[in-house]
Parts: sequence; C-alpha cells; structure tokens
Amino acid sequence: MKRFEHHAAHLDRAAIAVVVDEQNRVLMMWRHPFLSDRWGWELPGGLVDAGEDAITTAAREVEEETGYRPKEIEHLITYQPIFLLGHACGKQRRVLVCSGTS
Repeated sequence: MKRFEHHAAHLDRAAIAVVVDEQNRVLMMWRHPFLSDRWGWELPGGLVDAGEDAITTAAREVEEETGYRPKEIEHLITYQPIFLLGHACGKQRRVLVCSGTS
C-alpha cells in the first residue's frame, strides 16, 4: 500500500459580513492580500476574538475595514470550510447580513 502525507488545518472561528444597502447592493472590497499576491473582491470579516460572538465580530470588522457601522445584523448561514482538505476542529464560519449602515 502506497503511503502519503496528510495535513490537518486548525482554523479559528471567523465571521464574514454581507453588507446590503437600501438598493440591495452588496458592499465588496477590492483588496490585495500579500499571501496570494493578487487583487480580488472580498467581503469584510475576520477572526472571532476570545469572549466575542459572531455578531460582535461582524460589526467590528465592517467598521474597521470599511468605516461603516451596521445598524442591524442577522445570521445568514454557518458553514464548515475545506472539509476534504483539512479538519477545522469545529471552528465554523458564520456569514451575517448587515443592513442600515451609518
């Protein structure tokens, strides 16, 4: 039997925000992450800090990354990333819908 090396990725919890305006347009950010060294569109989001919930993280990340402050935030979906490529150890990703920014 041929053996191969397998790696497990231990990922932290994260919250991603879908910021929607009154005209149902989604706020996207045109960014250049240094790891991929390529420009691309991203949603605001980040890692959930210790003692923080996903809604608090989403609000914080939207303000830090865009300058907007969401007025309403609700849970949209929770998912487990890259299941076949690694084990996320129960660290799920939560996507939250934000509306009514200031």
